[in-house]
Amino acid sequence: EILDYLTKFVTWDLDRIEQTGYIPAYLERKAHLSARDELVKLVSVSPKQGKVSALTFKGKIDRIDLKLVPVSLKQGSAENVVSFRVVDYKSGRPLKDKPVKYAIRGQKLQLPFYIVMAERILSEEIKKGRIPQGQASLEDASFVYVAQDMEDKKGKQGAPEKTIKGDEWKDFQGQCWETVKEFLHYIREGIFPISPVEDTQKCEWCEFVTTCRKGHQPQKFRLEQDARLEKYREISNLNISKKTNKT
Repeated sequence: EILDYLTKFVTWDLDRIEQTGYIPAYLERKAHLSARDELVKLVSVSPKQGKVSALTFKGKIDRIDLKLVPVSLKQGSAENVVSFRVVDYKSGRPLKDKPVKYAIRGQKLQLPFYIVMAERILSEEIKKGRIPQGQASLEDASFVYVAQDMEDKKGKQGAPEKTIKGDEWKDFQGQCWETVKEFLHYIREGIFPISPVEDTQKCEWCEFVTTCRKGHQPQKFRLEQDARLEKYREISNLNISKKTNKT
């Protein structure tokens, strides 16, 4: 069964590489963001101290695909756009909704951080001359569910994807980092609210499942009335409009 899934996935992936022109360039690439990065400066300012905390975000990106796209400028010259895709493999069930919705709610932040980490990696590679000079531009970032089957409109088998498109990311990245900033504030203050969700899959992996009191009604009532969590409740209900791509 595992071999069957693997064969289907590799066949689908090779076909997609041929169709899109995106070539896998980095696999299991370690990355980090520290206090000198603009994003960390944005989300790490302590309200009490007014300065950047010593934070470092670390991760390992499963895969970054690249495609060089020449862009003609009005002056008649041309420069390369280093178009990239971020891939994160998953073995579980696909998300029910768009990953950008989970991102702005602070529920799925992997792809947003991987996007920024990939941008930094590519910027460094361009500076070092390892890839041609150009501007890194996100095509998309996806969760790819390798243990699931799907059939496209043409009847071809493949792996389900849940994707943040480049244009979508431009619209929502500001809200995403505002959410991260708010969550870091709660951590500094020692506030760790229980967050009951319809998707109980994440509870299966939680290290605190035996001590969690999310089903305790008095506790739930206190959380709903806690004035400190007003912004948290707003974030938990953020939504996106399919027509306007706005929250």
